[in-house]
Amino acid sequence: APPAISVVVASGCAGLLAVPGGRRLAAVGEMAAGIAHEIRTWGALSIVGAGASLQSGFPLTAQLQALIWHAVDADEGLRAHLGATHGWIGRTAREMIEDEPTRTHIALAAIAGSREARGAYQQGFARLNDERADQPSPAHDALAELLHRRVVETVISFNWDTLLETAYRRRYGRALSADGAWLHKPHGDAAHPELDWVLPHETGVIPDAVMCQVREMTAARPRVLLIVGYSESDEEIVNNLIAPLAGRWRVVRVGPTARGESDITMVAEQALPALARDIYPVPEVPGWEYVNFDGQHDL
Repeated sequence: APPAISVVVASGCAGLLAVPGGRRLAAVGEMAAGIAHEIRTWGALSIVGAGASLQSGFPLTAQLQALIWHAVDADEGLRAHLGATHGWIGRTAREMIEDEPTRTHIALAAIAGSREARGAYQQGFARLNDERADQPSPAHDALAELLHRRVVETVISFNWDTLLETAYRRRYGRALSADGAWLHKPHGDAAHPELDWVLPHETGVIPDAVMCQVREMTAARPRVLLIVGYSESDEEIVNNLIAPLAGRWRVVRVGPTARGESDITMVAEQALPALARDIYPVPEVPGWEYVNFDGQHDL
């Protein structure tokens, strides 16, 4: 039988879930308020993974299999080569590769080396992004506000989607650059499918510019490391980015399987808006609102 889930309504954090093995009812609201106060005091660096975009219809890594089949089928020569080299039988990539892990890894490596297949893979995700990114995401809306109000100083996103950039533009009417000091996307960007992305079988990368900025932040003063929907399965990212920061700063993980002392055990779509309300209970500019001139003449 599935584990029972209780719901706690706490001041400023309605709907936080208390899951067996995690924090219990009364403690959840107090813990969330303490996290909000600490982030408001010190600021945060946020690491974002695929779990932050799941509720908006974007796939996790394990759900990208259909895109692999699509990419291999786009390069008939590559599909024929894979079949002949490995003895795979089938008229289509789906029939040849199916969901078998070893074949999937081989296919991804082949896609990375084929300009036509890689283009189909990245363009396929970019088209999905074009269809989904304009739909409001409460998690990314909240993160955009925290970023604009500078309590979250930098976001390092290992996602390809543009949900955060779209949320920021919708809320504040201007573009959020994915290669500036506020946002880094080292694994690729659906806004630029013409550039090579880091594919799921490849080791993660952290550009020197990102590490330099993180070192400067670390040397200046403490922050909170806010990890949202990131599985931490990439040893390169964990060993070179997360572990060194976790040795110095408080770490707050947001996700349905998060179980740490300071973690919030809920999906990002619920947790980030509640956390943002606790950090900033009053509007950014009371009595005013930002106007987005998309679809109109600008000033």
